[in-house]
Amino acid sequence: NYNHIFEQKELRVKIEFATGEIDKNKRLFDFFLTKKHEIEKLFGSELTWLRLDNQKLSKVLVKTSADGYVTELWPQHFQWHFENVQKLEQAFRPYMSDAYQAIK
Repeated sequence: NYNHIFEQKELRVKIEFATGEIDKNKRLFDFFLTKKHEIEKLFGSELTWLRLDNQKLSKVLVKTSADGYVTELWPQHFQWHFENVQKLEQAFRPYMSDAYQAIK
């Protein structure tokens, strides 16, 4: 799942590993974590990797500061979301079929 988050002081785009089974979620995350260097190189910068051992899901995200109260900035914020979800999807795509094999 890809998510866009628009908060008062921060923008985030994230990919969540939430298959319904904790074990599969963690195996997916761990698989992608082994590709962290390659994924971040494709993305173009470092990402935040959160395994969240005490939760069902895990996630990888990129974030930036924002002022959600300034409506004039919203088009720039939407553009940031659009660009970063595309970059995130493109960075993970080369590994998707191998990732699904890892959880079988």
